[in-house]
Amino acid sequence: MSLETSDTEYISLGELLRRTRIEQGFDLDQVSVETKITITNLTAMEEDDFETLPAEAFTRGFYTLYARMLTLDPEEILQIYTKEKNAHSGKKTRTTPPPNKLAQQVGNMAERPSVMPVSCAGLTILFILLSGAFVCWYFSWNPATYLSERLRAFQKQDVSTQLKEQQEVSDSESPSFTVAEIKTSPDETTTIQEASPKYRVEAVFTNAGSLTLAIDGESPRKLNFAQGETVTWEANEKMELVLNTKNLPKLTLNGIPISYPETDKQQITIQIPEYLLDQ
Repeated sequence: MSLETSDTEYISLGELLRRTRIEQGFDLDQVSVETKITITNLTAMEEDDFETLPAEAFTRGFYTLYARMLTLDPEEILQIYTKEKNAHSGKKTRTTPPPNKLAQQVGNMAERPSVMPVSCAGLTILFILLSGAFVCWYFSWNPATYLSERLRAFQKQDVSTQLKEQQEVSDSESPSFTVAEIKTSPDETTTIQEASPKYRVEAVFTNAGSLTLAIDGESPRKLNFAQGETVTWEANEKMELVLNTKNLPKLTLNGIPISYPETDKQQITIQIPEYLLDQ
């Protein structure tokens, strides 16, 4: 490659770059996008304005990128740049520019690729998730188990509240009685008032199973039930049910569903009213 034309006309390095770029059909915008060199620096390079260009290391990198894009020899371009720059500077040595000039040169350097805001948000979310996972692992805390326990406690509290409200309503109203009349003579009638049971438990067996039942201090009885069978028991004082955890029926107390406590045992004991006090 030579900087002299057929008519022995000498052209500068900047003019050579400009002519080669035009011959290959590129404009400054295309070169800037391809090499990440700002248009200000590209213009200074083509106009041989060495004073405007940034520090030596950056400038040599710009000439190398520009030469490679134009399929020129980067080594030869750097040699020509060094020769012309020395001739232009003469005996003057390059000193460190003042802070304001240095800041301007840094601003004219190659543009850095921009980081999309979505990428920053994604990295932030990933960091938060990893931090949360590390905290859970370090303290041996399972958030799923915690939420499950809180939800179960809320359901039990809701059942207890409904039972208390129902009891308050029944206490505020007049007591319900079943009236039976026994006639001892045509002129005498004896009225017996029977109070309604305090606890009413209904069991729906989705599968065949068995349980042990004791009502109001009676001896426990073991009962077997078929699949799909529905049974109701009533008690005035207390009731105790011992159930097999493999075939648990759906229980309701006074029309309110009963939830079973978690256990690893084969049997669960439900004691009423003690069960209500634990809720």
